[in-house]
Amino acid sequence: MLDVVKQSTPPIFPQPLSSTGKEDKQYPEPGHNPPPATAVSISRGGQLLAEFPPLILDSGTHLKNANEALKQVMADLGIPGDTPVEFEVSPSGKVSVDMDHEKAAELERALNPEPGSESSRSAIFELRNSLVGASVSTVIQRIVSAASMAQCAADKNPAHLEQYYAWAKTMADESKSMSFRASFGGGLEPVGALVTLAGKTIGASEGLSLPA
Repeated sequence: MLDVVKQSTPPIFPQPLSSTGKEDKQYPEPGHNPPPATAVSISRGGQLLAEFPPLILDSGTHLKNANEALKQVMADLGIPGDTPVEFEVSPSGKVSVDMDHEKAAELERALNPEPGSESSRSAIFELRNSLVGASVSTVIQRIVSAASMAQCAADKNPAHLEQYYAWAKTMADESKSMSFRASFGGGLEPVGALVTLAGKTIGASEGLSLPA
């Protein structure tokens, strides 16, 4: 939080006009030193908030960061850098690994550490953080797309407002129940998509259709 120390300061806004039609200015008398300006000190909590990274809602940025971290992780584990690998992030945040390599299980265990055991400066932490970030940002994009569609439809047809609202809520609930799958390696750019409960991969706004 911000610890704010307030001091009285001279008026900085125009004052009401007097009966003479002139502005009643309240400036300090000559030789009078005005009090110091407002002083603001940032507490430790405020410093931590200031140091927190900004929220990124671009899944492409998260996938790019994950790709860079993955290169370091593979090098650390002795896995060839061009080995194809697929990650899936569940709604609970668990990351599974699909890779044709003997260290696939070791990589999956590293991506799902016990609480408090991970290092915030490790490449594996950056990889996990980026994968989860890509998942969350894609889910949010889908929810926003549905809400925008519902709002536009309701503006055109207010009589069906409740119906559109119910649809948007259903789409949001379904989106939050989806997992996220991302593929890397093989000389290709990383790609990611949501996975429905039926196992179908879809884009952030794919398959959204307003009720008739």
